[in-house]
Amino acid sequence: MASSLNNDTSMRSLRFLIWSGQEDTRWLNIYLRQTCSDLGFEAHWAEGEKTESEIEDCLDVNPTHVFAIADDLGDFTTNINDKHVAYHELLYMAKHCERRGIHCTVFTCGNIYTYDDRHQSGDPRFTGFTEEDRPNYERVASNNTADFVFGAVSDISHTRKVLNDQCLVFRIRLPIFKEDCMGNYTTYMLRRCWFHVKHDMRLEFGDHRAPNVPNSYSVMHELLHAAVFLAVREVKGTFNLVNPGTMIRRDMLQILAQEMGPLLLRLELSFERDKAEGSEEPGSEWNKQDYMPDCRLSTIKLTQTLRIWDYPEIPDVKEAYRASIVRMKAAGNHFQLADDRQENILRGEHT
Repeated sequence: MASSLNNDTSMRSLRFLIWSGQEDTRWLNIYLRQTCSDLGFEAHWAEGEKTESEIEDCLDVNPTHVFAIADDLGDFTTNINDKHVAYHELLYMAKHCERRGIHCTVFTCGNIYTYDDRHQSGDPRFTGFTEEDRPNYERVASNNTADFVFGAVSDISHTRKVLNDQCLVFRIRLPIFKEDCMGNYTTYMLRRCWFHVKHDMRLEFGDHRAPNVPNSYSVMHELLHAAVFLAVREVKGTFNLVNPGTMIRRDMLQILAQEMGPLLLRLELSFERDKAEGSEEPGSEWNKQDYMPDCRLSTIKLTQTLRIWDYPEIPDVKEAYRASIVRMKAAGNHFQLADDRQENILRGEHT
């Protein structure tokens, strides 16, 4: 795909500015910069600029494109009502990009939906929440995420114009990549398992639903190449940046066990045993405060748009997840799971 972008001489002079406002999103900064480098594009990194004048100043590197990263991507739980999510900073960036004729791509959080009576996970007719659906997850339905994505702020017409007419907005959900860090949902999931066992609970994933609920995930390696591809072509509008299909958490554990070896196999077997014993609700107050909604996002708009440009098909989420774990293993990375007590737990020696 790098060659298909770089064969066009007019694209060789493109310059990207990658901007974000907080430490938690550093993983995406790094991956975007690496993706741009792989594709032969110059990329600058600006982090932490908060005021409108500071944000405008960082555009003095004269980028042709800006990638702006929302603060909410640093929080899997979407419990952001008590946290400052600085969407006004993104709007400053979008405004100055529009004024200077710079294409602006925004990466934000897709954890704004949950299955309900009208959108059921087992319904074959339901292909996922679309980009036009309003958020229905009660903890974000009236917060800044919904305000930003749907323009429900004081100046509705201006915000919608910025988003729909000037910006390319990507909604990322539960990102997965080849490094072991808390920005990677696999790391987050495994550490939540450990958290519950550590407090004498059954091996669970930290939410109060059964762990076999299908979810959409963003496996970042292929998706970021697609995102840059669309940004280079100055596409605009909102897209769910997730892989086609869904995975349940057991799928993830099984793939991990198959690709990463016996330690994670013991984790899979321990999970199966605890599930068979029956408890699906750990009953933890921490757990209730940290609940992440389950949902499927539609990929129809993304895949149809990429086909217009003859872009290769985005791989199914399970295929992409396995490839990500293989890539991680080949790079010599691994998940930090072990201490003596955890080794005993994974061997089934806990009570």
